[in-house]
Amino acid sequence: MLTTLPVFPWLILQETTISNIQNNVQRLVNSVPGITHTWGDSAITGGDVLNVNKSLGGGLLGETDLRILSIAFNPSRKLELVTFMVDRGWKNRNVQPLIDKITERYATYASPVKIMDGKSEATDQYFVFDIGRFVIEIAVPQHGSFVPVYFTTKNTHRKMRVMDNTYDLFQAHLEKLGKQ
Repeated sequence: MLTTLPVFPWLILQETTISNIQNNVQRLVNSVPGITHTWGDSAITGGDVLNVNKSLGGGLLGETDLRILSIAFNPSRKLELVTFMVDRGWKNRNVQPLIDKITERYATYASPVKIMDGKSEATDQYFVFDIGRFVIEIAVPQHGSFVPVYFTTKNTHRKMRVMDNTYDLFQAHLEKLGKQ
């Protein structure tokens, strides 16, 4: 079972600390025009959160059309949640390439399971990668400009989805292979 999950080589769930990212964030801010960043508190993880966004053109960190990157730490100052907000593009042109890229990147760990909400009028879709104690979720909402991608632990994912009252969509899949 994996004890850590890489998002980028310098950004690893359950390993990276706030002090580990300082140089990479500073390099990013200095090298890419139009980037803003702010620190705050995460209601989900209970620790610090860094939000980085790029308003125009291209993406962040080699991720096509990644506009917002949120990096949240737990109270022990270890990385607990990374959120990508990807511009879905005209007629969803960025959605399938994003799903393909994440699928390829994590193919050795898990394949995505497509989940749809059959109870609501919305045709939201979710692609969930169950990676032991970790979860990657690509949420493709029916409406909106962005496709969020979450990299986190199962416990944090559960907390996040209980907070927004959608955990029942994920529970059967994420808890079927054994409790965490």
